Amino acid sequence: MDVDRLQRQHGALLAIARLSVQDWPESLWVLLELVARVLEVDRCGFWIRDTEADRLRSVALFDRALGGRQEGLQEELIASQHPHYFQALEEGIAIDASDAWEDPRTRSFLEGYLKPLGIRAMLDVPVRRAGAVVGVLCSEHRAGPRVWHLDEVRFAAAAAERIVLMLEARDRYELADRLAQFMANASDLICQLDLKGRLLYVNEAVLRLGGYRAEELLGRSVLDLFAPEHRREVRRESIRNLKLGRSSWYGEHLLLCRDGQKRWVGFTVALHREGDRPAGFDVIGRDLTERKRMEEALQASERRYRMLFDAVGEAILISDPEGRYIEVNRQAEQLTGYSRQELLQMTVGDLVEGDREELNRGYREHFYPLLVREKRFHASDRQMRRKSGEVFDYEVTAVLLEDGNIMALVRDVSERRRIEKALREAKEQAEVASRIKSHFLAMISHELRTPLHTIVGYHDLIREALGPHITPEVGAFFKAIEQGAQRLLHLVHELIDMARIEAGDLELLMQPQPALGLVRQAFEALAPKAHQKGLLYELEVSDPDLEVRVDGERLVQVLLNLIENAIKFTPSGAVRVRLFREGSEVVISVSDTGVGIDPDHFERLFEPFRQAREGYNRPFEGAGLGLAISYRLVRAMGGRLCGQSHPGRGTTFFVRLPEASRGDRPNRAWRPTTYRALVLEPDPEERRYLEAVLRRAGFVGEYHEDPERLWGALQARRYDVVLLELPAHKPDVGCELARRIRDMGFQGRLVGLTAHLEDCLPARWEEVGGDALLVRPYRPRQLLEWLKSR
Repeated sequence: MDVDRLQRQHGALLAIARLSVQDWPESLWVLLELVARVLEVDRCGFWIRDTEADRLRSVALFDRALGGRQEGLQEELIASQHPHYFQALEEGIAIDASDAWEDPRTRSFLEGYLKPLGIRAMLDVPVRRAGAVVGVLCSEHRAGPRVWHLDEVRFAAAAAERIVLMLEARDRYELADRLAQFMANASDLICQLDLKGRLLYVNEAVLRLGGYRAEELLGRSVLDLFAPEHRREVRRESIRNLKLGRSSWYGEHLLLCRDGQKRWVGFTVALHREGDRPAGFDVIGRDLTERKRMEEALQASERRYRMLFDAVGEAILISDPEGRYIEVNRQAEQLTGYSRQELLQMTVGDLVEGDREELNRGYREHFYPLLVREKRFHASDRQMRRKSGEVFDYEVTAVLLEDGNIMALVRDVSERRRIEKALREAKEQAEVASRIKSHFLAMISHELRTPLHTIVGYHDLIREALGPHITPEVGAFFKAIEQGAQRLLHLVHELIDMARIEAGDLELLMQPQPALGLVRQAFEALAPKAHQKGLLYELEVSDPDLEVRVDGERLVQVLLNLIENAIKFTPSGAVRVRLFREGSEVVISVSDTGVGIDPDHFERLFEPFRQAREGYNRPFEGAGLGLAISYRLVRAMGGRLCGQSHPGRGTTFFVRLPEASRGDRPNRAWRPTTYRALVLEPDPEERRYLEAVLRRAGFVGEYHEDPERLWGALQARRYDVVLLELPAHKPDVGCELARRIRDMGFQGRLVGLTAHLEDCLPARWEEVGGDALLVRPYRPRQLLEWLKSR
């Protein structure tokens, strides 16, 4: 045995034993250098093991040839590539490979490690910790194969054991350092006290919260940290818990900050021991100020919620998935007659009218799953029983809450049901009244228009018969008759139109039509009146191709009313009608330079029976219905009627309608080849009147009052025109008669005569094959012109 070698080993071991375990990196380098020099090897390194990946990684290497310490190495050995080597580490004390190239334990390193580095012999000692290999102390020789003596193996193993101590010390110091950093940087308040309650340690969180410096607190009683009003209670709690033998307890008290502020702190005190003897106290706390504020805010919010919950005008009952009530408001107590305590002991089946068990089962098995799917449910056909036994109708809206419970808003609808029933009955009565009114309108229209028709008709016939023999005085009488009849007829028309509009019975035949044709029709019809008064009467058109979708007859009625009013209320000056486009609207304006209207009375003009000047001595005739009817007709056609006026300077009304696309309109024409007429008219006076008119037109007429007589006449001879009286109260009878006439093959003109033109009658008349409807009263000249033109 080489004595010098043993002495070197002994001296090195003493030096290794004196290495500081606290300075891990430096002590490891010194150890590696000592091992390399004592064993006289070229390289000595430490490899640490990664147990999860099962590999060795080089962390430090002393290489004598390269000048000493080698850092930043990236070398690693993977267990799966060197299974014999790793197995030998697990099983043996050391791998003493005298010829590493041939040794089966190290031969797997030959090409990738040994040859490139020129290493021929290896002495690798496992570093074990708690029985597990955590690293390898590796000594490597380059000169050639080498025999490793037992003392060298023992020396390397002793060095490996020192590395274990270094690793343990490193881990302890790192753990202590991490713990110290954790305590210093923790957001929780951490203190250590001696047995007398004096502060031995405080972390940064305590100093930040209280605004103190460490030297101001260390050595002082922990009670000084609390608000004066809490110190006695803190001390009393501590003594009580210690007497009860508790090793830890929790408390919440006010902490006194350096600037005088007070903050709520919740803390846990734990008694720590050294062996069997108490050594002091560890305190961990947390700032609860914000939580306390939030709790107070939450309590205030809950109070407000409860106040609002109880103030809601509807009963609210919250139930769980089993149908048990878990919360109710005051309205629920008032609605049911039960107290809150009573309701919280009940289920849905206890209140809803019906079998309790069946209702509860239906709630769980059907209603709750439905609400989970739909999230919301509404029902209005339910009944509930009050505590008094009274059963009432209720309406419920149920919603699924986020916590899985159900909130039901319940309303007593018994009174509403009673009102609805009354309204239904009133509606039915109103409908009956409306039918009576419609029948009355038809009857009164017939009863007024028929004699007016006779008056106007015979007026014309007598006037034509007298011809040049009419004296000026008699001519004035004729004119008075005509004016009176026309005024009465105009009033009848307005009353019927207004009644239909107010009752919602007015139907409009809406279709695209050229605006200019309708405007010109109204303008030309009133030109004689304007010229008779000596007014400047003008029509201005900026775009002749404008089209509107309206009921043409009704729009002409509106324009006639506006133009006639302008002429009537303009003693002298001008009346102008303009047609132009403004944006997407077609605008028809009627302006005059007449008396004007007070702005305070302007809006009232669109109300029924209103004029700018009212009373029996007003200077202008009229019932005040024209503008009211026009306003409602324009609005029903999708437009607006508005205007502006200045007293003494005139008035302008604007009819604003949406522009429509152009469309084709059919134009039926008829030219008779003979003049033969078949007439059905029950009224003898009307028959005589029609006979006189048709005779003047050159028609050979056949007149009947019984519809059954028509069929034989139509089969016996050919007629160019058939005139049918349509009963005012049963117009469908006349329409059905017209349909049967067409079914017989009649090809001539089919004309209906009526004193009451219902809105749906023109469409119905056209549907059954009718060609025209004449509304009484009409002048003999109008009927003759119509017959001859067709």
